[in-house]
Amino acid sequence: MEFNILQKRYQRGVWSSECLKGIRLDHLITLIKWCLRETVFSPQNVVQALDLFGGMLNFQGICVLQWRESGGAKYVQDLIIPSVSTLHRFIAKFTGVALQKISVKLI
Repeated sequence: MEFNILQKRYQRGVWSSECLKGIRLDHLITLIKWCLRETVFSPQNVVQALDLFGGMLNFQGICVLQWRESGGAKYVQDLIIPSVSTLHRFIAKFTGVALQKISVKLI
């Protein structure tokens, strides 16, 4: 019983405005999602994972993860996991740059 009371006091203290120095919780969540989207789940990192683990991770798996993140809703913006079309655009840009840097003869 006392543990639950201490846990609730701790949670209130951590998420209080004094501890966050006036930052609102919704703004903090927005910042965290932006940081995750730009670092961990950037299109470059996801495409690299697709390349390294191609047998286990594919575009259909990305669609399932997006569906799970959005709670089953369609056309949701500001998701952490990039969309398949974003990944396709990144792959097209990367392929264009790679073809300019590396001379490849297509047979």
